[in-house]
Amino acid sequence: MELHPPSPAECGCADAKPHKCLVEFVLHYVGLFGLHKGNWEPESVEELERCFRMVRENKDQVTVSELETMMRSARTWQLFEHFSRDSLDLIPNLMQLLKAHCKDNWLFHHYYGLLCFQLLTNVMLAGVINCSSEPENAFNEIRKRSRGSLDIARHVAAYSAMMALGLHPPIRHHEDRFSSSFLAEGQRGEYVILPGLGGFLEEDALWLLNALWEIRDTFCVFGNAISVMMPGWAVLFTIMWYCVKRMGSTTSLMKLRNLLLRYALTAFEPEFQLVVDLISDIEEYIPSTTRRDEELPPVNTQDVELMIRMFKNRLDSEKQGRSQKNVLYSPFAMIYHNAFTTVPDRVPPLLAAVVECVWKTLGKAGPVPALRERILEAFDYAVNSILSMCSVLAQGEYLKNLKSKHTAVIVWTKFLQDVNMIELIGRLCSISVVSSGNGLLISHEAFGLLVKSTSSFRNSLEGVAQIHELCDLNDPRHTWDKVLRYMDLQLSIYPLGSLIHHRICACRSIWFNIGAVFQFKQVAYQQHRCMNSRCSDPLPDGGAQYVCMRCYWVHYCSRRCQSIHWGSTCVGAHHEECIDLKVPGPKH
Repeated sequence: MELHPPSPAECGCADAKPHKCLVEFVLHYVGLFGLHKGNWEPESVEELERCFRMVRENKDQVTVSELETMMRSARTWQLFEHFSRDSLDLIPNLMQLLKAHCKDNWLFHHYYGLLCFQLLTNVMLAGVINCSSEPENAFNEIRKRSRGSLDIARHVAAYSAMMALGLHPPIRHHEDRFSSSFLAEGQRGEYVILPGLGGFLEEDALWLLNALWEIRDTFCVFGNAISVMMPGWAVLFTIMWYCVKRMGSTTSLMKLRNLLLRYALTAFEPEFQLVVDLISDIEEYIPSTTRRDEELPPVNTQDVELMIRMFKNRLDSEKQGRSQKNVLYSPFAMIYHNAFTTVPDRVPPLLAAVVECVWKTLGKAGPVPALRERILEAFDYAVNSILSMCSVLAQGEYLKNLKSKHTAVIVWTKFLQDVNMIELIGRLCSISVVSSGNGLLISHEAFGLLVKSTSSFRNSLEGVAQIHELCDLNDPRHTWDKVLRYMDLQLSIYPLGSLIHHRICACRSIWFNIGAVFQFKQVAYQQHRCMNSRCSDPLPDGGAQYVCMRCYWVHYCSRRCQSIHWGSTCVGAHHEECIDLKVPGPKH
């Protein structure tokens, strides 16, 4: 048998204190199983069987070498050929290995624990696919996606996640839709998941949940490092959710939700969407007596800093399969809360990064046909970002404390001074009146969300922002005046009663509501536009300030425009109206 390069755990790190070799063995794992550095291919079937026997009969003698041998095979078709046999009882045997390891170690603080955990996950993925109604179709699809590659692990995890998504809506009613080969009832009435593989019990789910919770900061590090490999953790969490929800423990539900939020920061599609759906289900299932927006505390300041960095990296990510559209769904609220209570000075840059993503989306280069999709994506993301900011501002329990409210005032005032939210909302209003081939580009439903979000944003800000300090900000004031003049110009162009005229009026209402937050008021002279139909800028800064010297109610931006509009060659020449008034005309 060919010897494999020694792993970090076999080089003296196995007995090291937690975290000492964490980075080293994560790199080793990714290099071996993700990048295929060195000899990662599976051993002979005989060697695999030897490892199985040790796991069943001599657990105290199982080393990293046996676990790596099993992991190599579990990433190939041998996963379905050998790991899924009923006689192996791999799930309870791997759980026993994990529990024995964790008597003296944290779950992920040594390479051994990571290998056990990932082997357990892979076995469950195989079980989920084998228990489907048409496993051969699943095998054909995995074979098609892997394109002849020996390593099929990523495609197995992705297909399993898609299966879970297909069964998902609504997940709480699906217990009776699973076959007995996937879900059975034990002698004590408890759930037994995948009984053919030995069974994953409710007590196993609770133990694994608590083991992961104790290392939730390290869990983030691992998720960030190996999520690109599609580890399949979303499906494992789905199985844990089936068990945990029957226990009726609010604390356990909140722990599972927190771990899912952390994994959402790095998970790729389709795992990411499955995680988002699970979070939604947990929030619906939490008892009504519990605040659904309550967040469990982070480990420490370093834990919060790590989550902030991961969140910003997610926003900046251009990698395939990583969408920013839903990343604000829940992770943002958790990270905001943790940052606010732990490192409040990090909150303004965090909020600024959320808004900056809108401008990046609108500024992406691409083919013209993609412009419509890019605008819709940016609009949807921006509205979600405003709603998310409202949600965290609405979590006012921690603002009842005078010190916390003072912190919130400082944080949000700083953010509004650094980021021109007026400009963002103005851009959303301008997008809302863009016409497409089938009417307005932004649907009535989507525009309704904008109205709702801006109204909530206004109400939320009034409680924390130092309005008297914001009133003197030049950029927001200038933007507000300019956009308002543009809206007034648009109203004069489109016919009364038209769809776009109605939408502009609605935007104008939004604009006055937002202006009220900053105590902005429309100046009377700014309502006047240049009456010269040939004027290239009928609403200049400051408005059309030149008045007709005969009637005093028609305005121009310059004497030149007045002279042009007076002449008889101009359409709707003003001199005819002034002559009817029988007043002396201006001297030219």
